[in-house]
Amino acid sequence: MAQAIINTAIDAFIQMDESGIILDWSPHAEAMLGWSRSEAVGASADDLIVPELQRDANNHWVSKFLYDVGSGAKGWRFVAAKGKSSMRLSGILPRSARPRSN
Repeated sequence: MAQAIINTAIDAFIQMDESGIILDWSPHAEAMLGWSRSEAVGASADDLIVPELQRDANNHWVSKFLYDVGSGAKGWRFVAAKGKSSMRLSGILPRSARPRSN
């Protein structure tokens, strides 16, 4: 059921692991950013969607995010991304995390 919600959501959904490797990529992420699911899954989010000039700041934010979520923090973050055509996009990113089951 969760996958059906992700696949039909009007927003892009990108799931990453703790090291920034893309684990899931929704149809709307594909439409908005230009990379197919097969191109995105397994790739580094830094290399694929984070503008080069913002990578250090993004990596700092990700480290803080993982720490904050571990302590139960919630909130939002404004983000910038780049599409396959190098088009710049921006949006709001909810701060939430769910531990992966092994």
